[in-house]
Amino acid sequence: MRSLAVVLVLSCGPAALGAQDTVAAQPSPSPPPPRSGAAFGIPLASLFVPGLGQYLQHAPLAGLAYTGAAMGGYALYAGDPEAATAIDLPRDAAGQRAFLGAQLATDAGALSAYDSFHRSLASLQHHGKYRFITSHDSPGRLFLAPLDLRMLKRWTTWADLAHTAIVVAVVLGERRPGVQYPPLRTGDDAFVTSFSYGAAVGEEALFRGWLYPVLYQATDERMWLSNGVQAAVFGTLHIPRAKGYAAVIAGWAFWEGWVTRRNGWSVRESVFHHFWYDVAVGAATLLTQEQATVTIVFPAFQF
Repeated sequence: MRSLAVVLVLSCGPAALGAQDTVAAQPSPSPPPPRSGAAFGIPLASLFVPGLGQYLQHAPLAGLAYTGAAMGGYALYAGDPEAATAIDLPRDAAGQRAFLGAQLATDAGALSAYDSFHRSLASLQHHGKYRFITSHDSPGRLFLAPLDLRMLKRWTTWADLAHTAIVVAVVLGERRPGVQYPPLRTGDDAFVTSFSYGAAVGEEALFRGWLYPVLYQATDERMWLSNGVQAAVFGTLHIPRAKGYAAVIAGWAFWEGWVTRRNGWSVRESVFHHFWYDVAVGAATLLTQEQATVTIVFPAFQF
């Protein structure tokens, strides 16, 4: 995941490390009118062509970082494309590299879309839109969120962890007496942690950090409608991998949308929830593997 870290640092600069601006505050000129498609069209294009939005917004280094990360991901994916796109998680090293490569390319597009939208946010708000967003997270802050233990002070985090525990119990309950299940193998822990990290940062940025506020604005701030649509899209995209769990995942996505709105549209808490959910459920899922296949039931998807 080193390429993902490079993306975040180059796209955020000092903000990625929480640096403070020591220059005295100066009156800033009014931002120019937002570019056509700043909220939806350009971020959507950036999702499929990582870096495009940053090039259009005169941030070429950030654009190159997203583009480079995507290209590196596709290079890894090309090593074993069948393993990367299969419904079951790969257990061999080559397959796991390809799976992570496909996810890196996806995450680069997701973060490029999120970053592009948030680069235009000041201009959009100055001209009367998206003023409900009161908390802005740089991609770097999202990158640090999975290990922010301050989230444990929130009751919403403990509610999410309780849900995670229930899902883990259900998954492990699929183990049958008398059947031999191989333990986690060398590298499986790093694999689970890596795809959990990428899914948590990339998917929360894309769905709760970009798509949900765009829908919320477009529906005149109707929470139930906009949140329901983003959750339904999220659950639908999980059908090929999650199978019967897609509806549960959609409900989980609705909860994370509610948490995001509650937090002033910051997605950091949802990134924390998502990461630890995927780590726990991903590991439990591997432990139910009888031979060479497992069923994925955690919220992660590939384009």
